[in-house]
Amino acid sequence: ENPAKINSMRTEDIMEDCPPILAPDTGLEVISHLLASFPLVLISKNGKLVGIVTKADILGHVGKGH
Repeated sequence: ENPAKINSMRTEDIMEDCPPILAPDTGLEVISHLLASFPLVLISKNGKLVGIVTKADILGHVGKGH
């Protein structure tokens, strides 16, 4: 890569749209549906980020027999 190009870029030049932000009590069916379109879902409570859910999180949880 061209170091001069990287040095001139800003975060807003490469960032993606904000992923969905949901409440902690949102059902996994809703989150699973959103994960078909987004790499992750943010979990917020009282305006503060409290967690991040990915497909791997759901698959790992299901794989453990929960």
